[in-house]
Amino acid sequence: MLDRSRALADFWYFAKDCWGLDLEEVPHRVMTDPVQKTEDDTSTRFVMEVVPRGWYKTSIARAAAVWKVLRQMHVYDNLYYRVAICSATLALGRMSLRAIRGQLQYNKKLRELFGPLWVADKRRNLFSSTEDGIIIGPRVEAGEIASIAEPTFWVGSEGRISTGFHADMAFLDDLNNEDNVGTDHKRSQINDYYRLIFPILGNVDRVGRPTQIIFTCTPWHDDDVRGMVLREEAERAASDHNYQSPWSVVRHNAYNEDGSAWWPTKYPLEELEKIREHMTIKKFSANYLCDPIGESYFVPEDQIHFKKRSEFPPLNRMKVTVDPNMHFEAKEIGCYAAIMVSGYDQFANLYFHDARGSREWDSARLIDALFQVSDDYPEIPMDIEDIHMAHFDHAIRLEEANRGKRLRIHWVNTQTEAKYTKWSKLQPRFRAHRVFFADEIDFKLKMEIRDELVRGEAARFKDFLDAMAMAETGIYPRIKKDGQPANVVDFADKRPKDPTAVTFADIMRTL
Repeated sequence: MLDRSRALADFWYFAKDCWGLDLEEVPHRVMTDPVQKTEDDTSTRFVMEVVPRGWYKTSIARAAAVWKVLRQMHVYDNLYYRVAICSATLALGRMSLRAIRGQLQYNKKLRELFGPLWVADKRRNLFSSTEDGIIIGPRVEAGEIASIAEPTFWVGSEGRISTGFHADMAFLDDLNNEDNVGTDHKRSQINDYYRLIFPILGNVDRVGRPTQIIFTCTPWHDDDVRGMVLREEAERAASDHNYQSPWSVVRHNAYNEDGSAWWPTKYPLEELEKIREHMTIKKFSANYLCDPIGESYFVPEDQIHFKKRSEFPPLNRMKVTVDPNMHFEAKEIGCYAAIMVSGYDQFANLYFHDARGSREWDSARLIDALFQVSDDYPEIPMDIEDIHMAHFDHAIRLEEANRGKRLRIHWVNTQTEAKYTKWSKLQPRFRAHRVFFADEIDFKLKMEIRDELVRGEAARFKDFLDAMAMAETGIYPRIKKDGQPANVVDFADKRPKDPTAVTFADIMRTL
């Protein structure tokens, strides 16, 4: 049997057992506890939920809005508590209003605990539904008062917000979207819209408790409303060590620090990979990594090109570059072991003929992969990062003796300059559209490569980016004295016009 006193006191119980959300301790407890805290400790009266799409953040906030109204009615004897539902668009706000209306009308558990919450009485001309929003049933029955004109729940948007309306709580649901962060002007408009909410709220409600905000957001830009709030709070804390922020912020992406799924029962790693395959890096980053790219790409997506290997020109100066993940720190966070096979054409365009990698490879499996690459691309040298790799070098030498084959490994000191400096040397090539990847590379690895290139330092893993940077050797086009490129190859008959040219067949030994 449901417990009304517990429902009013415990938001988790209300949201799960009364409202009907299918909540799990992980990940949802971390999302509901801050809502509970706004009632138990009014010093943190604002909640910001920055969690992935589909994690019930909006559903939890809707439940919280009704829970707070019911608490005001039954704990503080206030029938006139008002909630402003503000979103980027009216359509989104009205969707939340419809969801709340459905619960008030048809949720039998709520009706059992709190009596009728929806009124539609034509005979007495009493209705919960109004032109401006929803008036909760007990307030309809009690009648209106002169000092309160707004409904219990009303909707606002950027194009429809009036300081003539007032509220005691604001439910801010995705004030930013992909469209309204595209320019400085648009972001400024939404930031102004957010600031207009504060004169609507005031400082305290009718019973003297602080007004509240629940803000659910998808991070689309570093300077969206979410980013602005976090930046301003950090600045206040830096200038005043005694400053106590009114914000309780929940930030978590779809992955845990160890690379596992945060909500494995609904979004296991396999499901997240499927989602990722069908989204742009920008959308996946915003919706599931909760980390905005904005317009500050390391490499914009339109500069990343995939071509079929059959369309590759002759390649020379080929090498295999390897970023291993064998040291303890890399294994702990689930880094890839990344192998890239690359070469240059006569015009200094860089081609990545192959990419291989895994998070699951141990030392033995990585060594197997290196021997397989050596079999597939004979006589091409391998550059491998030498950081913490003395034990791995020893293991390779033992395996070489066991197999009777020696790998052409060059151990490379990659600590001579910062990682970002090494990566940035690739950017001019991408800007000039002079880098190409084989379309036959495994699809998941293609997604990882795109993610690392687009997000740069913000990417969760940077292993393929490291391996790519090792392939950048400062090669320039070979130009004849007459200004024409040297060693042009006619692929119509697969024979070079210049017999001295180094061809794809010469290097790859595959034709």
